[in-house]
Amino acid sequence: MKRLCIVAHARTGTNYLCNLLDSFRGVRCYKELFHPNAVFGLDDHEIELARKKTWRRYRDIYSSSLVKYARGKPERFLRFLDGAQKNGIEVLCFKIFPSHLPWELIESDILSHDNTHFLFVKRNMLESFISFQKAKKVKKFSFIDTTEVKVSLRASEFLSFAAENAAWFDRWEHAIEDRGFLSNTIMYGSEITTSEEESIAALGGKLKALGLPFGEAQARSLTFEKQDKGQSNRNKVENWEEFVSDLSLAGVQPIEAF
Repeated sequence: MKRLCIVAHARTGTNYLCNLLDSFRGVRCYKELFHPNAVFGLDDHEIELARKKTWRRYRDIYSSSLVKYARGKPERFLRFLDGAQKNGIEVLCFKIFPSHLPWELIESDILSHDNTHFLFVKRNMLESFISFQKAKKVKKFSFIDTTEVKVSLRASEFLSFAAENAAWFDRWEHAIEDRGFLSNTIMYGSEITTSEEESIAALGGKLKALGLPFGEAQARSLTFEKQDKGQSNRNKVENWEEFVSDLSLAGVQPIEAF
C-alpha cells in the first residue's frame, strides 16, 4: 500500500483536494485522521473494524478513545487502515496540519515509512489568514458564505501566522529531502480551482510525478463553491489602510505576503 501524506495548514482548500483525490480509482483519502478532537474521514465500517481490533466501544469519530488510538501510535493506526482497504485501493491519503501531531511522532511514525510520498498544499498566506479570521468571526469553518463578512486584522498576528506556517513547511521540506522521499507541491487558486476538470488534471499530474498508481478519475460532479467570493483583499478587511501601514513598518508589502 502506497501512502500520500498531504502537508498543509488550515484554509488551504484541502477538504476539496481530498474529495478530488477520492475521485481517482484506486485512491482513498481520509482527511484529518490525527485531529485532536476527531478521526475525520473514517466511515462506519472502519469504526466497526477498529472496535473488533481493539476490543473497545467507539461510538463515532469523536470518541476520545478512538482519537487516542489514532494519535497515540500513528504508524500502528495507518497499518490498521492499510489492512482495512477494499480491493482495488492502492494509495491511502491523509492530511497533516501543525496542530495534529508532535514532531517526534511525525519523525518516528510518518517519516519512517518507505512507501510514503508527500504533497504540499500551499496558498497565498494573506488569503489564508483572512479566510481563517473570517471563519473564526462567524464561528463556522465550512458550508457558509463569508463573502460579506469583513474582519479587522493585526499585522503582528498575521506575521506570526505566516512565520509559523512557513517554518512548518520548511521543517517538512528539509526532513523529506534528508530522507530522500519524493514530494511535490500544488497551489490553491492556480492549480486547485473552481473548475473540477482543471483541478483533477493538475492533481493527476502531481500524482504521476510522484510515481503513485492511480486510475482514471470518476466524474462525481464535485461542488467547489468558494466560501469567500470576493476578489480583493482590501475589500475583505475593515482596517486595510492601518494593516498595510503596519506591515510596511515591518518591511512587508501585502503583495509579498505569501
